[in-house]
Amino acid sequence: MKYCSWCGVAINRNEVKSDKKLVCPRCEHILRPVDFANARVHECESCGGLWLNVDTFKSICDDKEKQEMTLAYVSPVTAELNPNAPHSRMYVPCPECKELMLQKNFLGCAGVIIDWCKDHGTWFDYNELHQIVLFIKSGGVEKAKKLEIEHLNEEIRSLKDKRDADSIAMTGVSSYQDVNYDTSIAKIISKIFKI
Repeated sequence: MKYCSWCGVAINRNEVKSDKKLVCPRCEHILRPVDFANARVHECESCGGLWLNVDTFKSICDDKEKQEMTLAYVSPVTAELNPNAPHSRMYVPCPECKELMLQKNFLGCAGVIIDWCKDHGTWFDYNELHQIVLFIKSGGVEKAKKLEIEHLNEEIRSLKDKRDADSIAMTGVSSYQDVNYDTSIAKIISKIFKI
């Protein structure tokens, strides 16, 4: 396809040559470099997985036009050939550094478990990137922020309860002047909002 059937955006998907040989962390076939959505990705023609570096994945998450191009991406593997059967390898190595990647639920609530290397990028099994883009387009980022704020508020309530219990145990009187409490809240807020 040269154009997205939903929005008419041109799909620039070009196979490119690369000196870098990356291996699929699932099936160990050589990944093929492809340019699409104005970015370089590496795809596996055997299992349909995709390797995106950190900047490429962030740009797709932030740019609506790139999200549309990603939805229009056609995998070299069809669903009939790869019906998302359970994988034999639970944790897989990063194609770049070969260290085992972490697994995490995207934004903590998307329901898509991705394989992630902090320094190099993210591995998406067949159709996972498509599912994440649909999650983002359906307002999933806002949902994740609300859940994180609820979690923050729960931690603050827990710290307040602990502070009050400690204060009453030591003095018999409730106190709201606890430096450790304020420091803990500051740490939580900076963790959530990456200040």
